[in-house]
Amino acid sequence: MKQWKPGIPFSNKKLWLRKTRSSFHLYYRLVITFLFIILSATLIVLSENDSPAVHKLRTTLLSVARPFIFVFNKPFEWASDTKDFFVSWATTHKTNKHLEEEVDRLKGLVASLEGLQKENSQLNQLLAVKHHLKKPSVTAKVLAYPERPYLKSIVIEAGADDGIKSQQVALHQKGLVGRVIHVAKNLSYVLLITDVNSRVPVTIRDKEEQAILTGTNNGLPFLKYAQAKNIQQGDIVDTSGHGGVFPPGIPVGRVAEVDGESILVQPFADVDHLSFVMLLEPVLNETIQMLVNHEAFDPA
Repeated sequence: MKQWKPGIPFSNKKLWLRKTRSSFHLYYRLVITFLFIILSATLIVLSENDSPAVHKLRTTLLSVARPFIFVFNKPFEWASDTKDFFVSWATTHKTNKHLEEEVDRLKGLVASLEGLQKENSQLNQLLAVKHHLKKPSVTAKVLAYPERPYLKSIVIEAGADDGIKSQQVALHQKGLVGRVIHVAKNLSYVLLITDVNSRVPVTIRDKEEQAILTGTNNGLPFLKYAQAKNIQQGDIVDTSGHGGVFPPGIPVGRVAEVDGESILVQPFADVDHLSFVMLLEPVLNETIQMLVNHEAFDPA
């Protein structure tokens, strides 16, 4: 090694110290490497000899080298553990993402099944109504509620191709909904009983009281031409059959309020939240058909 001399400047002294330290580390690593090479070679040579002395020497050398081997292998073990950790984390993250997607898909299926179950229940109820009425009918799905300020109507998925005609009566399983006012090829418009242009001849159940149910657009329909003194809150309102459009005896609603001459009716059918409706032929059409088929009277 070089020796530092007192006459050397201070900057050169620092350079000399760095070079000395670097040389020392280099020599140290070379010595360690050389010792491990010798140890390895010795172990290889000794492994070919099975004498007791050699076996004992080999055991001793291994015992001495074990701590060095442990320290030497530790970084590789840490690297392997770190790799396993990140691989496990990535796999778990991927699995969790897949499970979340599967949960979302199953939630969608459950929601779809609940919707189908609700539709099935409503269709079954309409089927029961159809069986009770024993009249020709068509069941149609409600597609939309057109946003019009002066018209309360619905669009249904049935039209002329399905045999729908103007003035057919629309029912819900709970009661009257309205009547068909316009028919297209595959669609139809139904005027709701809450529309201001709707007029339905009705009667008060179990009473000799006739009236016209008139829509208001913004609130409950009211009874026109009715004697308030003969009507009480809670009375049932049915169609009377007059006018040749609505068949008699269809439940319409219940009297919700009697205030002077103002009589408000709460419809049985929730006309603002419909999924399906059932369409019947108007009374006038049925009567004409009966006359044509000679079923209404006997000319003789």
